[in-house]
Amino acid sequence: MSDSAGLGLSAPSRASERPLRTALFALGELFKHHLKQRLQYRTTFWFSLLLHPLVMLLVMFMFRGVYSHRQQSNLLGYSLGQMVWYFGASQFFYYLVWNIVDKNMSERVIYGTMDQQLVRPYSLFTWELVQLGAHKLHSLVFEFLPVFLLYALILRPEFLTASGLFRYGVLTLLAALQFFAMSFALGVLALSWQDVSAFGLIKAAVVNLFAGVALPIAFFPRALQSCALALPFHYLFHTPVSYLLGTAPDTSWAAFGSVFVRQLGWTIGFGLVGLGLYHRSVRRFVSAGG
Repeated sequence: MSDSAGLGLSAPSRASERPLRTALFALGELFKHHLKQRLQYRTTFWFSLLLHPLVMLLVMFMFRGVYSHRQQSNLLGYSLGQMVWYFGASQFFYYLVWNIVDKNMSERVIYGTMDQQLVRPYSLFTWELVQLGAHKLHSLVFEFLPVFLLYALILRPEFLTASGLFRYGVLTLLAALQFFAMSFALGVLALSWQDVSAFGLIKAAVVNLFAGVALPIAFFPRALQSCALALPFHYLFHTPVSYLLGTAPDTSWAAFGSVFVRQLGWTIGFGLVGLGLYHRSVRRFVSAGG
């Protein structure tokens, strides 16, 4: 995601008195900016749109061989279709949840452009969240929906229900906010330490492992499974996708509500940590010696 510094955003007058209106205005302008970029680089878009279904075909052929060799219709609680869709849905995580907010913030500090963000009529937290919202809304329309439909043509999701899709959508939206709060907290460290790229690498490794993106948590040794489910990262992918695939251990609405509340708690917790670090660090921040 870019800073969109050259967009020429001109928020309504007295913006500081109407933060919600200003944020919505910025969201619309940023969405139009991403749309122009998409139209300008159409070849990249079509290549990306075709690449992921090809990868899913390879995954499907591979697991057909695995299930056929083991002569089983179920592997660690996943049918063939569910297993293929699990790996296919891992791409949805990058469309809808993943962000590089911490990297962007670090680069602004390093290149001396952070002060431009700090003088806006809304907080850095709001600006980053609005940028993320515009980017993810664009990804939803132009990446998630087309690829989801292509996946459904390749391998019909017989396990899919309207209820499961709704719960997946709700938890994925919350996952995007949780991951944003986590990334913002890391990015704020750049106000004191400037380069936080090492933390970004650690974040990528930890999230891809313990969120179950790289490999289903059911494949982990039992002790590692318990560790993964005790940490907050499984809410980013493993738990939402379990409702999409119909593999959640308890599909009752009461259980879903409990999951939602716990995930919301982690999201608020990370958000408070990020805001706390921000208010402490920004007071000591010096840009280009000023």
